[in-house]
Amino acid sequence: MSYRFDDYVARVEAQADDDERELLDIYTKFFDAERQRVFDVPRQLAAARQARHLTQRQLAKASGIQQSEISRIERGQISPTLETLTRLTAALGARLEIVDTEGNPLAV
Repeated sequence: MSYRFDDYVARVEAQADDDERELLDIYTKFFDAERQRVFDVPRQLAAARQARHLTQRQLAKASGIQQSEISRIERGQISPTLETLTRLTAALGARLEIVDTEGNPLAV
């Protein structure tokens, strides 16, 4: 018998006490943030590059980041460092911003 992950989580939550629910909430928030980091950053980076009609090679030249690294980042194969993201976004005429899950900027 197989279950969907969501079904499994629902069963665990239904059987959990308050402390376990609190821990599940923490893990869920972490998982959601990690999933967004892994899937959303590469998509946004590629979309920003394409919107500016730049090739990966042109972005590499402008940012000083190797084209092969940009390719791996955009495909989600590697996680860029903050320095790399800063250089790439600057070369794209953009900036990094921390936002909540609804896209509203957070004050830092």
